[in-house]
Amino acid sequence: MPEWRGMTRNTAKTYCINVYESKKKKLKSLLKNVNKISLTRLLEIKEQKIEYMVITGHWIDESWQLQKRVLNFVHIPPPRRGLEIANAIWRCLEDWGIETQDGLSEIKQIVDVIRDSVEYVRQSDARLKIFSEIVKQLNLPEKKLVDDCRTRWNSTYEMLAAAIKFKDVFPRFADRELHYDICPSAEIDKSGKSMLGIRVILDCDAPCFRK
Repeated sequence: MPEWRGMTRNTAKTYCINVYESKKKKLKSLLKNVNKISLTRLLEIKEQKIEYMVITGHWIDESWQLQKRVLNFVHIPPPRRGLEIANAIWRCLEDWGIETQDGLSEIKQIVDVIRDSVEYVRQSDARLKIFSEIVKQLNLPEKKLVDDCRTRWNSTYEMLAAAIKFKDVFPRFADRELHYDICPSAEIDKSGKSMLGIRVILDCDAPCFRK
């Protein structure tokens, strides 16, 4: 074919990468005007029997039209635990400049009280011993509290999830620890409802994020 001009593999690779980067730049610019975006994930198995998680963003544009774009293909080897999936989604959103912490800001006061309470217990071996004794008395399967990293929303979820399981321990701990005045029982009750919205992040349904 006279109009056909061949190219090397490296040339083709460079061309594809340039097209991808150009399209990605345009999409990033578009997403800056998106207030909220929801995510879905789909597991695909390719011919090489390699499994990929496809992360797709969905939002309503200024004309009230539903838009969606594939944000990433991520390879997560089995068994693909919830936290591993959450971390993969977090890295994808970070790459696209999508803010994930805003969802927790709505329950910031609740998170702060629970975080302070967890830190108080974990700061002393004596306090941890008292807390563990109460856990044993109540025959709870969980053994320890979980600290969070304030810049990682998934670790904050893990902290809240663990605290909920110790809901009945904190009041009893307060009875035995005179200087403990931040018992988070009320906050744990509130966070249980609020975390229904956060839990979908780890369960990978269709979480909603804010830009």
